[in-house]
Amino acid sequence: MTMLAPGPGTLPGPAWSPTPGADVVECLLEGIRITAWAHNEPITVEHIPEPLRFVGKGTDAIVVAHPGLPELAFKVYAPQTIGCLADEYEAYRRLGASPYYATCLGRGDFYLVLTYEPGPTLYDCLVQGIPIPASAMADVEAARRYARSVGLHPKD
Repeated sequence: MTMLAPGPGTLPGPAWSPTPGADVVECLLEGIRITAWAHNEPITVEHIPEPLRFVGKGTDAIVVAHPGLPELAFKVYAPQTIGCLADEYEAYRRLGASPYYATCLGRGDFYLVLTYEPGPTLYDCLVQGIPIPASAMADVEAARRYARSVGLHPKD
């Protein structure tokens, strides 16, 4: 088992480090069963061990939280998309301490450790009929400008 370690781009602040609790969380993360599909379809979640809590999913990974570490989120990649992890880790390194994005605190072989950012996603708002204020859309555009300013090409 590879233990989490802060990477070269991690930022000062609450860092994720290999502690006795870290190995318990990593064992739980190893028990997650997910499948990625071709054509950019959302991940299928087959199993998430308790007490992990499902936070969200995309086309490459899911995000879970552990009740004992409420300030953290764990982005777990499907076996089919594990190749995306290194690119995303580099993207988080470039984003640094942005007010628009979660901060990456470390990584394992198949997951990233991020700061937990509560609240519904834009996708959740669309699906659930939650009104999206104009200020939120302005923030999205500012976040996209920021990502481009650090050499990234935001697509979603």
